Amino acid sequence: MAEKAGFRLEGRLRRSFRYGDGCKHDELIWGRLADDPSPGPSDGAAG
Repeated sequence: MAEKAGFRLEGRLRRSFRYGDGCKHDELIWGRLADDPSPGPSDGAAG
């Protein structure tokens, strides 16, 4: 979903966040700069 909105995967923080389950989980870091090109219009197709 983030890619469709024009964001790019910047990196992954491995085992960096502990949720209520007590296990550490990876976090994905997404970013989009103000001068990045806008994502194209959606064609409305599912899938």
